[in-house]
Amino acid sequence: MSGTRSLAAFGLALALGAATSVVAVDDAWYSRLNTDDLVGRGVTNASGEALAEIDGVVVDPKTKDVYVVLSLGDPPGLDAKEVAVPMSELRPGANQVLVLSRASKQDLENRPAYVEGQYVPLHGSQSLAEVPR
Repeated sequence: MSGTRSLAAFGLALALGAATSVVAVDDAWYSRLNTDDLVGRGVTNASGEALAEIDGVVVDPKTKDVYVVLSLGDPPGLDAKEVAVPMSELRPGANQVLVLSRASKQDLENRPAYVEGQYVPLHGSQSLAEVPR
């Protein structure tokens, strides 16, 4: 996998935070990752409640902010609602899961649905550091 170095950096951040549920990192911690490192990962809240799975990574063309597209189904599937959540709201957690600290399933359900044409998708091993700011 071409993102091996990025995945290693993510694993290091997780190892450093093993004693706590959320790793204290800078706001651009995810710039060391690529799309392949994120798609398919689970997202929990600070209590460890499973919230969603990452279905894609996109960029807002106006603000250049990076978002993950979360699939909210249980289990995630074809009919699941999708929402876009800014990467800035996520932190790396234990076991390669991302943590959305102040959220519940209901909070995510109440967010507006993801609209595909409003964002630019990132594909494959595209590095998040390459997103123009």
